[in-house]
Amino acid sequence: MLLSPYESHSNAGQPRFSASSFLGGVGGAAIPLAWSPASWQGWNNVGVNYAIWYGGLAGVNLVREFYPSLVRHYKSKRDNVLR
Repeated sequence: MLLSPYESHSNAGQPRFSASSFLGGVGGAAIPLAWSPASWQGWNNVGVNYAIWYGGLAGVNLVREFYPSLVRHYKSKRDNVLR
């Protein structure tokens, strides 16, 4: 689940590393810094931007994975209380 941003599937359906997702994230973290103040530019800030992008994407995947079971749990709990 946390590696899913880097995972794609081959034509045969086998999981594999997604270079386009990785490079897209790096590009998305680096390119905006070209228009930023000089104090914001540098590899450290690219790393921070990339970590924020990856953390957001992994967080969304985490919510998508567990949200349905949490909703189901609390709905059944509420239904049992109302009976």
